[in-house]
Amino acid sequence: MLVLLLSLVVLIIVNVWSVTSDAQRQQRLRQHGLTVTVRVGDCIGNLGGSGSTGAGYTCTGRYHLGGRDFSETIIGQSSFLAPGRSLKGIVDPDNHQFIVASSALDTLGASPVAYWPSFVSAAALLVGTWRYRRRR
Repeated sequence: MLVLLLSLVVLIIVNVWSVTSDAQRQQRLRQHGLTVTVRVGDCIGNLGGSGSTGAGYTCTGRYHLGGRDFSETIIGQSSFLAPGRSLKGIVDPDNHQFIVASSALDTLGASPVAYWPSFVSAAALLVGTWRYRRRR
């Protein structure tokens, strides 16, 4: 029982850290993001869970920043982009390998739903702790 309770504590910490880290990255991109021109390399179609319906595209792009060339997945781009097309991208100043299509920057955002695993885990932790203490 104690291992389960400790696992819930770890889950809560990791979930809150992850969502908070995403929110900080989005703020950095909006306030201090580095603008680059991205040349689309390829776009691969994604399938839904059953494999019978389309679920957007994953596109990669090449860009030059700080004297280095990068080839990374373009975050936030779910529609097809023709290979060779150029578009404006925003790069995380703390991680030059994280690029977002500037047109998709406003669609990024940590949903309050992302905190639900923490809320559910906290409730389970409280109930589990209460039951553990009651048994003793």
